[in-house]
Amino acid sequence: MKNCPECGAASPVYDTRDVRYAYKGRETTIPAVTGYHCMGCNGVTMEEEAVNRYSELVGQFQREVNGKEVDPA
Repeated sequence: MKNCPECGAASPVYDTRDVRYAYKGRETTIPAVTGYHCMGCNGVTMEEEAVNRYSELVGQFQREVNGKEVDPA
């Protein structure tokens, strides 16, 4: 990949890295995300398998955050 599809920066690096994710003012780290990591915008371009794993972990975090906002009563 020659350029980042999000910002156009040159030469994203193919690597496995932890990625910060924020939702409703809370942050977490999604571990070991494999893909093309952009040094310009911190975006990541992933293949399907990595996208599926990333989406599952993001969904778990969002459910956790949402669960803390709901009054069980």
